[in-house]
Amino acid sequence: VLENVSANATVSGNVNAIGGLIGLLSDSIVSHAFVSGNSANVSSGALATETGGFVGVMTDASSISNAYSSGNVSGYAYTGGFVGAIKGASMLMNAYAFAAVSCLSSPCAGMVATIMGESTLNNVYATNYVTNNIVVDPSDSTGEPNGEGSDGVNDGSAPSSDEPPTGEGNGSD
Repeated sequence: VLENVSANATVSGNVNAIGGLIGLLSDSIVSHAFVSGNSANVSSGALATETGGFVGVMTDASSISNAYSSGNVSGYAYTGGFVGAIKGASMLMNAYAFAAVSCLSSPCAGMVATIMGESTLNNVYATNYVTNNIVVDPSDSTGEPNGEGSDGVNDGSAPSSDEPPTGEGNGSD
């Protein structure tokens, strides 16, 4: 159990499962935790995957509640503003992400990049600016990108608020 913790740091590496607070969360409980500040930047290297603003990978019935992350998140693939990948029956409740998220390949998302297995998300939301800079192979005469496209929204506007979640509401925020 990890409770009442925070981080304000720059995290980078050339490995999978990189997070602002936790790289790999396995069969564990985290509550009342946050990653924030203008220097809270998380990035992974050339082909590293599963990068998240809070945690890189959640697996094996892990649980995160009453948590948020803010800052910049960049990675190759499986890049999320809060979690890169959720695997197994894990639970994410009362969580929020405020981040500029960018990746070079899909999936890339504001909150959770991918969910593999039967997991529960309750009262989670993100206010992000998400970009997917898929690389086009110059030797490919079709000009099609090497990837599946962007899962995020890039409407040209920047996020406007970084208030932490209150744990109240019906999840429609």
